[in-house]
Amino acid sequence: MDGIIIEKIPVNRFFKRRVRFHFGMFVWVAIAEKHDKMLDDLGEIEPEQLGADALYFAAKWGAFTEGKTFVSYEKFEKWLEFIPARQMNRIT
Repeated sequence: MDGIIIEKIPVNRFFKRRVRFHFGMFVWVAIAEKHDKMLDDLGEIEPEQLGADALYFAAKWGAFTEGKTFVSYEKFEKWLEFIPARQMNRIT
């Protein structure tokens, strides 16, 4: 099942960026390819890493569906540090 969430997430202490998270099958396939696992073996990945990967690939897929490019994984990991827990709960 697909799910789309649009949030303004902080990218640093001063600025926010509108990000479209599109959760679909692409997300899980991309995570499996990144970790060289089958879809059935995704439970073997650390939950924290799995969550960060899911958010990144959902945001990347959301940008792709809008015809835009998205930032690198390293830059997105830095953005994750600025997202408040309340907003993270809304996204997940």
